[in-house]
Amino acid sequence: MTKNKIKDFYVAGLLIGVMGGVIHNFLLLLLILAGLKTRTYWKDMAEVFFNPPQLFTWYAQLFGLIASLGLAGVSGILIALLLKVTGRDYLYIKSISASSVMGFAIFVVLYPALGLEFLQHSIITNYVAFFTFIFYGVVVGFLFDKFTDFKLADDRSQRDSTKNIKPHKVYLKPDSTYQVNPPAEEQKVKKPTILRCFREW
Repeated sequence: MTKNKIKDFYVAGLLIGVMGGVIHNFLLLLLILAGLKTRTYWKDMAEVFFNPPQLFTWYAQLFGLIASLGLAGVSGILIALLLKVTGRDYLYIKSISASSVMGFAIFVVLYPALGLEFLQHSIITNYVAFFTFIFYGVVVGFLFDKFTDFKLADDRSQRDSTKNIKPHKVYLKPDSTYQVNPPAEEQKVKKPTILRCFREW
């Protein structure tokens, strides 16, 4: 069923990116509850906007969670744009590779730009980040496959152009040849006249 699928790539990327971010953060929470010491994206985003005395308050952590989901939504839009431009073939390879590249860019470019501490000293966090970004790519790839149906821009314009093509009527002439839309003078039916009747007689 395609009628219930999202056909707009921007809306699809935003919603699926946020959903993937929720699952991504939930996985990190499970790893922390299991005893693994690692950093979280909501704490890192909270550190950008709040000072250390307020950093561990619930409203700072909530704001960091919202910011991390917004960043996940942007990642989803970029993956949707990639699928729209290159097509949906090898969808999981594209979503996983794009998610991994964006994760690498976040740590190498965005974190230093925001003044966040780089993760060279934390081997566990680096491997967790690598694994979770691959996990995010799998999740959003699955959601794109099941809940979206946006097409390439060329396919949409070609489909719209075919709607304006009017069907041609085909006429069968007495000599068993086909002619499309014959001239108007051939379409006129000759009315019998008295003089014509005498000639044929």
